[in-house]
Amino acid sequence: MPDLVLAAAQDGFHSAVPPKWKKSRSQKVGGKYYRPDTSAGHYLMEWFEDLGQCARPYPGTLQPLPETEIAAYFQNRSITPEPWEAATIKAMSCAYVNAWAHGLEEFALSPAEMQNGSD
Repeated sequence: MPDLVLAAAQDGFHSAVPPKWKKSRSQKVGGKYYRPDTSAGHYLMEWFEDLGQCARPYPGTLQPLPETEIAAYFQNRSITPEPWEAATIKAMSCAYVNAWAHGLEEFALSPAEMQNGSD
């Protein structure tokens, strides 16, 4: 489901606050930015958001969710995910973190702009 991964990347990018800025990219655009339709995998997006999108080991530092944390989430909720569902959540987390780091560059293009020229 590449739209879910792109949506996660867009969210990560727009949550970034470049060093000279006082607001996140999302705040600068009033929270309105291109995000692909995720209705087909809405439950995966819910799980991803419940998990917190990424690990935050130190202030100002993001890391992809560890597979152990993803597995514990499913176990605590008595969910038996398909392997591709867990892999998609991991891919979404990696995309979120990578796009956030890219979004720290002041004049960076969003993942959607880089992929297909829309934002």
